Amino acid sequence: YDRTIYIYANNITVFWGSTQELLNSTAWADLTLLENFLRGNVTFKIVLPNYYVPKYNVTGIYKVTVKLILYPGNPPPDLPTYVIPLFYNPNLTYPMLILTPEQPNISQAVNLPKGTYNAMLVLFLKGGGLDEFWYASLPEIRNLVVLYDNYLAGVVEPYPVVYTGGINLFWWKPVPSTNTLSFHTIQMIPLTPFLALGNKANLTFIMTNLVLSSRILQSTAMSWDISGYILVWNSSNPIVSAKFIKANGYYSDSGPIFGFLGQG
Repeated sequence: YDRTIYIYANNITVFWGSTQELLNSTAWADLTLLENFLRGNVTFKIVLPNYYVPKYNVTGIYKVTVKLILYPGNPPPDLPTYVIPLFYNPNLTYPMLILTPEQPNISQAVNLPKGTYNAMLVLFLKGGGLDEFWYASLPEIRNLVVLYDNYLAGVVEPYPVVYTGGINLFWWKPVPSTNTLSFHTIQMIPLTPFLALGNKANLTFIMTNLVLSSRILQSTAMSWDISGYILVWNSSNPIVSAKFIKANGYYSDSGPIFGFLGQG
């Protein structure tokens, strides 16, 4: 079966992707933005959850090879100074929160170092169970709403990832779908304006329509896996003072709309 695979470096998410349904696959991720974080001793963790179903003769194992390719030369300008990991899950022993109809939102406290003048939230997310094909569900809208101290920081529409075993495994034998082997379309939300609120904050993550979809489908077998981190640009000159002159955030989800479009 096509299985998800994750790689973490000191509990920072550096790779999300999946294996190929048939034969072998190769995937990559660019870690240049994390160069300052990868200096010194770094512990990499490779996670590939596999499921054994002997009655269907699914009993195999995966062989995984990981290489870190380094290019000598001057580092790119304006790399982030720090990386703040998010979503460490002690039950899984790696960073991943799971949103479900029973728990469609979760909050996490963060502390930004003094001298921070720029911050960027980086997110990886994917649907599982009945929400693997969330765009074919009811309602067919999923948005990850991110709040920063109850201010609307961003709204992310997930990228529809089709695994090589999804829908029809023979469609993806020549070329896999975009983002299947490596989730290159990560989501980034700028947090810099919220530095006016200070260095401590609560981030809240809400996946919309999980509860409603669970009621319509009469099932709770749907979930969303989320991982990520905050990139921090820091200097020795902390912000002296800042305030919101105006702050306004608005999010609306119409839900399913049923109507007629003529014949057919």
